[in-house]
Amino acid sequence: MDTLAKKVIGETSADSWKCCKSNSIKVKHVYKARIACHEKSMFSPKVEAWSHIQFEFNFGVDNENNFLTLHIVGKLTREECKEVGFTFKIMALDSNKKMVTLMHNAYMCRMSTTENVLPQYVGKNQSIPLDTFLCKFDHNGFAYFYIEISILLGDVYETHMPAPSTTNIEIQEELTNDLLLALHTGEYSDVTLVAGGDEIKAHKVILSMRSDVFAAMFRHSSMVESATSRVEIKDFDANVMREMLNFMYTGKVGSTLDWPLAFNLYAAADKYNLKKLKAECEIYLMSDIGIETAVKTLITADQHSDGELKLQAMKFIKDNIESIVNTESWKLLALEHSHLMVEFMSLLNF
Repeated sequence: MDTLAKKVIGETSADSWKCCKSNSIKVKHVYKARIACHEKSMFSPKVEAWSHIQFEFNFGVDNENNFLTLHIVGKLTREECKEVGFTFKIMALDSNKKMVTLMHNAYMCRMSTTENVLPQYVGKNQSIPLDTFLCKFDHNGFAYFYIEISILLGDVYETHMPAPSTTNIEIQEELTNDLLLALHTGEYSDVTLVAGGDEIKAHKVILSMRSDVFAAMFRHSSMVESATSRVEIKDFDANVMREMLNFMYTGKVGSTLDWPLAFNLYAAADKYNLKKLKAECEIYLMSDIGIETAVKTLITADQHSDGELKLQAMKFIKDNIESIVNTESWKLLALEHSHLMVEFMSLLNF
Protein backbone atom coordinates (compact mmCIF):
# COMPACT_ATOMS: atom_id res chain seq x y z
CA MET A 1 0.00 0.00 0.00
CA ASP A 2 1.39 3.38 -1.01
CA THR A 3 1.56 6.36 1.29
CA LEU A 4 -0.18 9.22 -0.52
CA ALA A 5 1.55 12.13 1.15
CA LYS A 6 4.18 12.69 3.81
CA LYS A 7 4.35 16.31 4.78
CA VAL A 8 5.57 18.56 7.54
CA ILE A 9 3.21 21.52 7.38
CA GLY A 10 4.26 24.51 9.44
CA GLU A 11 5.23 24.77 13.08
CA THR A 12 3.10 25.08 16.18
CA SER A 13 3.81 27.10 19.30
CA ALA A 14 4.75 25.32 22.50
CA ASP A 15 2.66 27.69 24.60
CA SER A 16 -0.18 25.20 25.06
CA TRP A 17 2.18 22.51 26.38
CA LYS A 18 3.35 22.28 30.01
CA CYS A 19 7.06 22.22 29.32
CA CYS A 20 10.34 24.06 29.69
CA LYS A 21 13.30 24.64 27.34
CA SER A 22 11.48 22.95 24.48
CA ASN A 23 10.24 23.46 20.95
CA SER A 24 7.55 21.80 18.91
CA ILE A 25 6.51 20.89 15.42
CA LYS A 26 3.34 19.64 13.74
CA VAL A 27 3.43 16.66 11.36
CA LYS A 28 0.60 15.93 8.95
CA HIS A 29 0.30 12.64 7.10
CA VAL A 30 -2.24 11.46 4.49
CA TYR A 31 -2.78 7.72 4.03
CA LYS A 32 -4.97 5.59 1.77
CA ALA A 33 -5.89 2.20 3.24
CA ARG A 34 -7.69 -0.76 1.70
CA ILE A 35 -10.58 -1.38 4.09
CA ALA A 36 -10.51 -5.16 3.83
CA CYS A 37 -6.89 -5.39 5.02
CA HIS A 38 -4.71 -4.73 8.02
CA GLU A 39 -2.48 -1.79 7.12
CA LYS A 40 0.34 0.18 8.68
CA SER A 41 2.16 3.29 7.47
CA MET A 42 5.48 4.61 8.77
CA PHE A 43 6.25 8.34 8.71
CA SER A 44 8.46 10.88 10.43
CA PRO A 45 9.17 14.64 10.34
CA LYS A 46 11.05 15.81 7.23
CA VAL A 47 13.38 17.92 9.35
CA GLU A 48 16.84 16.61 10.20
CA ALA A 49 16.70 17.64 13.85
CA TRP A 50 13.53 15.60 14.31
CA SER A 51 14.32 12.64 12.04
CA HIS A 52 15.01 10.28 14.97
CA ILE A 53 11.27 10.31 15.80
CA GLN A 54 9.14 7.82 13.86
CA PHE A 55 5.42 7.11 13.91
CA GLU A 56 3.41 4.15 12.76
CA PHE A 57 -0.30 4.41 11.90
CA ASN A 58 -2.13 1.10 12.26
CA PHE A 59 -5.51 0.33 10.71
CA GLY A 60 -7.14 -3.06 11.20
CA VAL A 61 -10.48 -4.70 10.38
CA ASP A 62 -11.93 -7.55 12.43
CA ASN A 63 -14.62 -8.98 10.13
CA GLU A 64 -15.56 -11.71 12.63
CA ASN A 65 -16.48 -9.20 15.34
CA ASN A 66 -17.52 -6.50 12.87
CA PHE A 67 -15.34 -3.59 14.04
CA LEU A 68 -12.12 -1.82 13.12
CA THR A 69 -9.33 -0.37 15.25
CA LEU A 70 -7.00 2.59 14.85
CA HIS A 71 -3.90 3.46 16.80
CA ILE A 72 -0.61 5.33 16.63
CA VAL A 73 2.78 3.98 17.74
CA GLY A 74 5.71 6.33 18.37
CA LYS A 75 9.35 5.27 18.29
CA LEU A 76 12.79 6.75 18.91
CA THR A 77 15.27 5.40 16.36
CA ARG A 78 18.40 6.51 18.20
CA GLU A 79 19.30 7.74 21.67
CA GLU A 80 18.90 11.47 22.21
CA CYS A 81 19.65 13.77 25.12
CA LYS A 82 16.12 15.13 25.13
CA GLU A 83 12.71 13.75 25.86
CA VAL A 84 9.89 13.67 23.36
CA GLY A 85 6.16 14.01 23.86
CA PHE A 86 3.29 14.12 21.39
CA THR A 87 -0.46 14.29 21.01
CA PHE A 88 -2.33 13.16 17.92
CA LYS A 89 -5.58 13.33 16.00
CA ILE A 90 -6.83 10.92 13.31
CA MET A 91 -9.44 12.05 10.78
CA ALA A 92 -11.07 10.38 7.78
CA LEU A 93 -12.70 11.63 4.59
CA ASP A 94 -16.45 10.98 4.69
CA SER A 95 -18.89 10.48 1.80
CA ASN A 96 -19.51 14.24 1.62
CA LYS A 97 -15.75 14.87 1.16
CA LYS A 98 -15.45 16.36 4.65
CA MET A 99 -12.78 15.48 7.21
CA VAL A 100 -14.28 13.87 10.34
CA THR A 101 -12.31 13.31 13.55
CA LEU A 102 -12.25 9.63 14.55
CA MET A 103 -9.76 9.74 17.39
CA HIS A 104 -8.19 12.58 19.39
CA ASN A 105 -5.64 11.83 22.10
CA ALA A 106 -5.26 14.98 24.21
CA TYR A 107 -2.95 13.30 26.73
CA MET A 108 0.74 13.71 25.99
CA CYS A 109 2.48 10.44 25.09
CA ARG A 110 6.00 10.54 26.52
CA MET A 111 9.25 9.03 25.24
CA SER A 112 12.61 9.42 26.97
CA THR A 113 16.20 8.31 26.46
CA THR A 114 15.54 5.29 28.62
CA GLU A 115 12.62 4.16 26.48
CA ASN A 116 13.89 3.46 22.99
CA VAL A 117 10.62 1.86 21.94
CA LEU A 118 7.35 3.48 22.89
CA PRO A 119 4.39 1.21 23.74
CA GLN A 120 1.21 1.63 21.79
CA TYR A 121 -1.01 4.57 22.70
CA VAL A 122 -4.60 3.72 21.83
CA GLY A 123 -7.21 6.41 22.35
CA LYS A 124 -10.66 5.86 23.79
CA ASN A 125 -12.24 5.77 20.31
CA GLN A 126 -9.94 3.04 18.98
CA SER A 127 -12.82 0.66 18.18
CA ILE A 128 -15.43 1.66 15.57
CA PRO A 129 -18.34 -0.52 14.37
CA LEU A 130 -17.45 -1.67 10.86
CA ASP A 131 -20.95 -1.08 9.44
CA THR A 132 -20.91 2.51 10.69
CA PHE A 133 -17.46 3.11 9.22
CA LEU A 134 -18.37 1.61 5.83
CA CYS A 135 -21.53 3.69 5.64
CA LYS A 136 -19.68 6.97 6.18
CA PHE A 137 -16.08 6.49 5.00
CA ASP A 138 -15.98 3.81 2.28
CA HIS A 139 -14.61 5.11 -1.06
CA ASN A 140 -14.84 2.11 -3.38
CA GLY A 141 -13.07 -0.17 -0.94
CA PHE A 142 -10.61 2.41 0.36
CA ALA A 143 -10.48 4.84 3.27
CA TYR A 144 -8.57 8.13 3.32
CA PHE A 145 -7.01 9.08 6.64
CA TYR A 146 -5.52 12.41 7.70
CA ILE A 147 -3.23 12.15 10.73
CA GLU A 148 -2.04 15.20 12.64
CA ILE A 149 0.63 14.87 15.33
CA SER A 150 1.95 17.67 17.55
CA ILE A 151 5.43 16.80 18.82
CA LEU A 152 7.27 18.40 21.71
CA LEU A 153 11.04 18.07 21.93
CA GLY A 154 12.70 19.02 25.20
CA ASP A 155 12.29 18.45 28.93
CA VAL A 156 8.73 17.17 29.01
CA TYR A 157 6.60 15.33 31.46
CA GLU A 158 3.25 13.62 31.08
CA THR A 159 0.48 16.15 30.97
CA HIS A 160 -2.92 16.79 29.50
CA MET A 161 -3.97 19.20 26.80
CA PRO A 162 -7.64 19.71 27.65
CA ALA A 163 -10.24 20.05 24.95
CA PRO A 164 -11.65 23.56 24.55
CA SER A 165 -14.48 24.35 26.92
CA THR A 166 -17.92 25.14 25.59
CA THR A 167 -17.24 28.80 26.26
CA ASN A 168 -14.03 28.69 24.23
CA ILE A 169 -15.80 26.95 21.36
CA GLU A 170 -18.51 29.59 21.37
CA ILE A 171 -15.88 32.34 21.34
CA GLN A 172 -14.10 30.69 18.41
CA GLU A 173 -17.35 30.36 16.48
CA GLU A 174 -18.23 34.00 17.18
CA LEU A 175 -14.79 35.12 16.00
CA THR A 176 -15.12 33.05 12.83
CA ASN A 177 -18.57 34.49 12.12
CA ASP A 178 -17.32 38.04 12.69
CA LEU A 179 -14.41 37.54 10.29
CA LEU A 180 -16.73 36.01 7.70
CA LEU A 181 -19.11 38.95 8.08
CA ALA A 182 -16.22 41.37 7.51
CA LEU A 183 -15.33 39.50 4.33
CA HIS A 184 -18.88 39.43 2.99
CA THR A 185 -19.70 43.06 3.79
CA GLY A 186 -16.28 44.46 2.92
CA GLU A 187 -16.41 46.69 6.00
CA TYR A 188 -13.02 48.28 6.83
CA SER A 189 -11.50 46.60 3.75
CA ASP A 190 -8.26 48.05 2.43
CA VAL A 191 -7.54 45.91 -0.64
CA THR A 192 -9.52 44.76 -3.67
CA LEU A 193 -9.04 41.47 -5.49
CA VAL A 194 -10.17 41.57 -9.12
CA ALA A 195 -11.04 38.21 -10.70
CA GLY A 196 -13.09 37.60 -13.83
CA GLY A 197 -14.32 41.18 -13.81
CA ASP A 198 -15.62 40.91 -10.24
CA GLU A 199 -14.19 42.98 -7.41
CA ILE A 200 -13.84 41.34 -4.00
CA LYS A 201 -13.08 43.47 -0.94
CA ALA A 202 -10.65 42.06 1.60
CA HIS A 203 -8.26 43.02 4.39
CA LYS A 204 -4.49 43.12 3.98
CA VAL A 205 -3.78 42.03 7.55
CA ILE A 206 -5.82 38.81 7.16
CA LEU A 207 -4.35 37.98 3.75
CA SER A 208 -0.81 38.68 4.95
CA MET A 209 -1.16 36.60 8.12
CA ARG A 210 -2.52 33.62 6.19
CA SER A 211 -0.32 33.75 3.09
CA ASP A 212 3.33 34.71 2.80
CA VAL A 213 2.70 35.38 -0.90
CA PHE A 214 0.22 38.13 -0.11
CA ALA A 215 2.48 39.35 2.69
CA ALA A 216 5.31 39.86 0.19
CA MET A 217 2.99 41.78 -2.13
CA PHE A 218 1.94 44.26 0.53
CA ARG A 219 5.26 44.54 2.36
CA HIS A 220 7.22 46.12 -0.48
CA SER A 221 6.17 49.56 -1.64
CA SER A 222 7.66 48.87 -5.08
CA MET A 223 5.02 46.19 -5.73
CA VAL A 224 2.07 47.48 -7.75
CA GLU A 225 -0.35 45.64 -5.40
CA SER A 226 1.04 47.57 -2.43
CA ALA A 227 0.89 50.91 -4.24
CA THR A 228 -2.62 50.52 -5.66
CA SER A 229 -4.23 48.19 -3.06
CA ARG A 230 -5.55 46.16 -5.98
CA VAL A 231 -4.60 42.59 -6.86
CA GLU A 232 -5.39 41.45 -10.40
CA ILE A 233 -6.14 37.71 -10.50
CA LYS A 234 -5.91 36.40 -14.04
CA ASP A 235 -5.65 32.64 -13.56
CA PHE A 236 -8.68 31.97 -11.32
CA ASP A 237 -12.31 33.07 -11.52
CA ALA A 238 -14.19 34.97 -8.84
CA ASN A 239 -15.90 31.86 -7.43
CA VAL A 240 -12.55 30.14 -6.77
CA MET A 241 -11.13 33.27 -5.18
CA ARG A 242 -14.17 33.69 -2.92
CA GLU A 243 -13.82 30.10 -1.73
CA MET A 244 -10.10 30.61 -1.12
CA LEU A 245 -10.79 33.79 0.85
CA ASN A 246 -13.51 32.02 2.83
CA PHE A 247 -10.89 29.48 3.87
CA MET A 248 -8.34 32.18 4.72
CA TYR A 249 -10.82 33.97 6.99
CA THR A 250 -12.36 30.90 8.66
CA GLY A 251 -10.01 27.95 8.19
CA LYS A 252 -12.84 26.04 6.50
CA VAL A 253 -14.01 25.41 2.94
CA GLY A 254 -17.34 27.20 2.66
CA SER A 255 -18.95 25.03 -0.04
CA THR A 256 -19.27 21.28 -0.51
CA LEU A 257 -16.38 20.40 -2.79
CA ASP A 258 -16.95 19.03 -6.26
CA TRP A 259 -14.21 18.05 -8.69
CA PRO A 260 -13.96 21.34 -10.67
CA LEU A 261 -13.86 23.45 -7.49
CA ALA A 262 -11.33 21.16 -5.77
CA PHE A 263 -9.18 21.12 -8.92
CA ASN A 264 -9.01 24.91 -9.15
CA LEU A 265 -8.74 25.50 -5.39
CA TYR A 266 -5.80 23.08 -5.32
CA ALA A 267 -3.94 25.23 -7.86
CA ALA A 268 -4.88 28.48 -6.08
CA ALA A 269 -3.81 27.11 -2.70
CA ASP A 270 -0.44 26.10 -4.14
CA LYS A 271 0.08 29.53 -5.75
CA TYR A 272 -0.66 31.40 -2.51
CA ASN A 273 1.05 28.81 -0.27
CA LEU A 274 -2.05 27.78 1.70
CA LYS A 275 -0.81 24.35 2.73
CA LYS A 276 -3.81 23.13 4.69
CA LEU A 277 -6.24 24.10 1.91
CA LYS A 278 -4.00 22.41 -0.67
CA ALA A 279 -3.92 19.25 1.47
CA GLU A 280 -7.73 19.17 1.74
CA CYS A 281 -8.09 19.57 -2.03
CA GLU A 282 -5.39 16.97 -2.64
CA ILE A 283 -7.28 14.44 -0.52
CA TYR A 284 -10.44 15.12 -2.50
CA LEU A 285 -8.68 14.79 -5.88
CA MET A 286 -7.06 11.52 -4.81
CA SER A 287 -10.42 10.10 -3.75
CA ASP A 288 -12.27 11.19 -6.90
CA ILE A 289 -10.01 10.26 -9.82
CA GLY A 290 -12.19 9.17 -12.75
CA ILE A 291 -12.00 8.34 -16.46
CA GLU A 292 -12.56 11.96 -17.52
CA THR A 293 -10.43 13.55 -14.80
CA ALA A 294 -7.42 11.25 -14.46
CA VAL A 295 -5.26 12.88 -17.15
CA LYS A 296 -6.10 16.40 -15.95
CA THR A 297 -5.18 15.35 -12.41
CA LEU A 298 -1.90 13.91 -13.68
CA ILE A 299 -1.01 17.11 -15.55
CA THR A 300 -1.81 19.45 -12.68
CA ALA A 301 0.03 17.22 -10.18
CA ASP A 302 3.09 17.41 -12.39
CA GLN A 303 2.78 21.18 -12.75
CA HIS A 304 2.62 21.59 -8.96
CA SER A 305 5.39 19.05 -8.21
CA ASP A 306 3.03 16.78 -6.26
CA GLY A 307 4.64 13.36 -6.60
CA GLU A 308 2.04 11.38 -4.65
CA LEU A 309 -0.99 12.78 -6.48
CA LYS A 310 0.87 12.23 -9.76
CA LEU A 311 1.57 8.60 -8.87
CA GLN A 312 -2.04 7.92 -7.93
CA ALA A 313 -3.25 9.43 -11.22
CA MET A 314 -0.78 7.32 -13.21
CA LYS A 315 -1.87 4.15 -11.43
CA PHE A 316 -5.53 4.91 -12.16
CA ILE A 317 -4.72 5.52 -15.83
CA LYS A 318 -2.76 2.25 -15.98
CA ASP A 319 -5.70 0.31 -14.50
CA ASN A 320 -8.23 1.96 -16.84
CA ILE A 321 -6.12 2.53 -19.96
CA GLU A 322 -8.61 1.02 -22.42
CA SER A 323 -11.25 3.60 -21.50
CA ILE A 324 -8.92 6.57 -21.09
CA VAL A 325 -7.15 6.31 -24.47
CA ASN A 326 -10.39 7.35 -26.14
CA THR A 327 -10.72 10.62 -24.22
CA GLU A 328 -9.76 14.07 -25.50
CA SER A 329 -7.54 14.61 -22.48
CA TRP A 330 -5.40 11.61 -23.47
CA LYS A 331 -4.81 13.17 -26.90
CA LEU A 332 -3.80 16.40 -25.15
CA LEU A 333 -1.37 14.49 -22.97
CA ALA A 334 0.31 12.95 -26.01
CA LEU A 335 0.54 16.26 -27.89
CA GLU A 336 1.52 18.74 -25.17
CA HIS A 337 2.98 16.72 -22.29
CA SER A 338 5.20 14.16 -23.96
CA HIS A 339 7.47 13.87 -20.90
CA LEU A 340 4.51 12.56 -18.89
CA MET A 341 3.75 10.06 -21.63
CA VAL A 342 7.35 8.81 -21.36
CA GLU A 343 6.99 8.48 -17.57
CA PHE A 344 3.71 6.64 -17.99
CA MET A 345 5.19 4.18 -20.50
CA SER A 346 7.97 3.48 -18.00
CA LEU A 347 5.33 2.67 -15.37
CA LEU A 348 3.62 0.28 -17.79
CA ASN A 349 6.88 -1.57 -18.34
CA PHE A 350 7.69 -1.75 -14.61
